[in-house]
Amino acid sequence: GLGVVARHIDRTLSAGGHVVSVHYLGETDYPLTGRQVHDKLAAQLGYTTLALHEEPRFSALVFQR
Repeated sequence: GLGVVARHIDRTLSAGGHVVSVHYLGETDYPLTGRQVHDKLAAQLGYTTLALHEEPRFSALVFQR
């Protein structure tokens, strides 16, 4: 799940490295919304958020380690 992805990112991303997370914001049958994924990823990584860009149909976040 998302925790596995976050741990892999944390183990492999160099200091100062960036993570870009982009998610669809429309209705889906997935267990989490795009915003929930962004929130959980931000909490699990604890990295600095450099940018947030939202459009009606998608959201993009850029984190820096």
